[in-house]
Amino acid sequence: MTYRLGRALWGREAGLIGALLAALLPLHLQYAQIARPYSLLALLSLASAYFLVRAWATTGRSLGRVALTGAFSFYTHYKRPVCPGI
Repeated sequence: MTYRLGRALWGREAGLIGALLAALLPLHLQYAQIARPYSLLALLSLASAYFLVRAWATTGRSLGRVALTGAFSFYTHYKRPVCPGI
């Protein structure tokens, strides 16, 4: 998704560089090995941004996909309770 978003915004070369940097980012690799859905959150957030860019380019035809991936990314994000005793 990083490649597709970079390609949609700035071209093929920027998409490749962005995908390479995302693949080599140590923090992303560390979070990918944790049992929480951080990788899924990153994928859905990138997909939502990609569909938003496509909606701007195609006069709003992908707005349903933006809403769907945005809602999925909101509900997959792990939230700690404010008061652990409750």
